[in-house]
Amino acid sequence: MMRYFFALLCTTAAGVAAAQVSAIIVQQYSYAPVGVAPGTTLRLNVANVSGGTAVCTGNLSFINSDGTSIKNQNITVNAGQIFSYPLAISEVAGSPSSAEVRGFVKINRQVGGTVSQAQTITPCTAVTSLEVVDVATGQTRAVLTTPTPVSGIATPVVALPQ
Repeated sequence: MMRYFFALLCTTAAGVAAAQVSAIIVQQYSYAPVGVAPGTTLRLNVANVSGGTAVCTGNLSFINSDGTSIKNQNITVNAGQIFSYPLAISEVAGSPSSAEVRGFVKINRQVGGTVSQAQTITPCTAVTSLEVVDVATGQTRAVLTTPTPVSGIATPVVALPQ
């Protein structure tokens, strides 16, 4: 019985030693308030500029002047792709003639650790922007490319051996 327990303990310890610990860091960014009015659309953009198999996940949202979320969407952006998320004035509660809105971006970035020697985690690299677009012409009137970082949240993740 003692030998069986010792063998089980050694096997379990070897499996745990093979697993690596990584973390999901939630990177959060807030854009400066911008006006949306009839004839314009706001557009939050996320480009995954990573190579390989890196996938960016997260959430995009538009927040009104009292801090309430107008709309939001969870996103998944594969390497080399761009995701755009629009907001028209008609989507703002009460459809005012104009509104001050800010874009908010959350990107989940997995860092550190490997599941095995053959499978390495490729971190996501996201580039974001907020555009004011003329509805009639489709032309960009203004683009913001430097959001304010908001403190990130780190969540530990344990990769289990396979």
